[in-house]
Amino acid sequence: DWELALQRKGAITSEAKEAVVRRYFAGVNAKDRDMIVSCFADQVELRDMCGISKGAPRLATAADMGDRCMEFVAAHPDVRVFFEQEPRADREGVWVWAHWAEEGTWSGESCGLAPEGTPIDVSGQTRFLLEERDGEPKIVKQVVYRTFTDWELALQRKGAITSEAKEAVVRRYFAGVNAKDRDMIVSCFADQVELRDMCGISKGAPRLATAADMGDRCMEFVAAHPDVRVFFEQEPRADREGVWVWAHWAEEGTW
Repeated sequence: DWELALQRKGAITSEAKEAVVRRYFAGVNAKDRDMIVSCFADQVELRDMCGISKGAPRLATAADMGDRCMEFVAAHPDVRVFFEQEPRADREGVWVWAHWAEEGTWSGESCGLAPEGTPIDVSGQTRFLLEERDGEPKIVKQVVYRTFTDWELALQRKGAITSEAKEAVVRRYFAGVNAKDRDMIVSCFADQVELRDMCGISKGAPRLATAADMGDRCMEFVAAHPDVRVFFEQEPRADREGVWVWAHWAEEGTW
């Protein structure tokens, strides 16, 4: 009975979860970064089902979420988000769904893109997963289906990378391992990297590392296997959509 009572004590009501989701959208309308950040856990999993990532999971911090929203608001200073369907928890009280739309104008400069004065014609639906963090409900995962503003589309085009360029970075990473060159390895990674080891003890659970962590990890491996050589059984190749680069590799050497 004590264990059951403890579960009830720690349970988050659907109403409390819905309130956090409303506060998030209110923070966007208020252009209040701190208010937005307060809605998220320290680590958030994002799935943008309609973006160039095509729903691939990626991790962000609460600070990242605030920065992302502020970049959007800077491009659309008059933006207003409103609900086509108010945030509502599902029957099990697990996910909170919100159907939303935005109105405004691309009238500000953000991320190096000059405004074009085009109106916002965007809507979507997002489902939020919330869990308790330090006694408060926080968003730990969100899955979004949506259309995009002209600024967002321009930002995607600006950030587009060719498949060949992506493949070259993957080759450089493996070459860095063979050369035992930590700086070369580190240069291949972003400041924050999401890792999923599908066969390790984490069983594919996502975890974050820095570029420096990746270099250190490789150097530890090389220290244990000084004569290691990595070679390709299949050269790095991007998939048809140019999103993921696949490499089939093998290693030889001695511990």
